[in-house]
Amino acid sequence: MDGRSVEKRYNHREKIGEGDNITYRPIKDSTYNQWVKLDLNDVDKNGNFNVLTYGEKWGFNLEEQVAKLPVRQLSNDESKLELMNSLRKGNIQSVTFEQNGRSEVRFIEANPRFRTINVYDNNMEQIKDQKQARNLANNDNSSKEQKQAEKQEENVEEDDPNKQKRSRARKVG
Repeated sequence: MDGRSVEKRYNHREKIGEGDNITYRPIKDSTYNQWVKLDLNDVDKNGNFNVLTYGEKWGFNLEEQVAKLPVRQLSNDESKLELMNSLRKGNIQSVTFEQNGRSEVRFIEANPRFRTINVYDNNMEQIKDQKQARNLANNDNSSKEQKQAEKQEENVEEDDPNKQKRSRARKVG
């Protein structure tokens, strides 16, 4: 149990009877979709996890949110359908980000609470910024090279005998 969101289809129901004899009957051909998620941080008086619900009026559209990402699987109708169905079931799905001729494997999951898609890297660490997620496929190699260059500059600065060292004492005033 990971507390991920799942899309469920429910029937509208009508109330039948009064007093102690109340029952509910589904209304034929009257259904609606709702995202549900167990709140693993909050329990009710019986020790059950509370359920968070996000209905159609909440404004989360899975297809629109996934379409914002450079996902290769969206180009094929069959793989797009499989991807959407898997995300609706609450799965973390492996996808391929494609930008500028480069391909990177990423993992995504639906997050209706914030009306977004969570994106994870190969180490299953969440990429917080969606712009960063979209551009990550472009920048993976350049960021590694940039980090290496910064480390080399730090090493050169440490070896410089003419460099004055800064005091780490706090300024008072």
